[in-house]
Amino acid sequence: MGDRLDAVLGALAASRAALAEHLDRLTDDDLQRAEVADLLWEAGVADDWTRLVIDQSLDGRALAPRAPRARPAYLMTRELLRAWLDQTRGVLVARVRRLADADLERSVDLDGGRRQTYATLLLDAVERDAACAASLDPEAGRPPRQ
Repeated sequence: MGDRLDAVLGALAASRAALAEHLDRLTDDDLQRAEVADLLWEAGVADDWTRLVIDQSLDGRALAPRAPRARPAYLMTRELLRAWLDQTRGVLVARVRRLADADLERSVDLDGGRRQTYATLLLDAVERDAACAASLDPEAGRPPRQ
């Protein structure tokens, strides 16, 4: 692996570890709030979508649009949410490990006419983790109670 790919992999690992720390600090009451579980669910869904875009692009297939996926109702415990986040990031990282440094500059055309490189897609995953963690931070204010 090249230096740039190693840096992206490091950023993906660090951002998910930071998000997991925020998950660990949530109370059981926090986890019973759908908006909290939904934030964590969406972080994993975004990983799945990023991996799918890379796979489809590399195979020369048409890219699937990013469709909303509802969180399963049972996915509201710390253990299940942690497993979900570990699973989705693990599969994304496994995919990224098979890329070459040069692949990070490959571009894909996304919905809405946006064009992004693999590198920016992966850095978006890092930023989504940070945004999710910030939303769960008691200092920044958790999602409002419904």
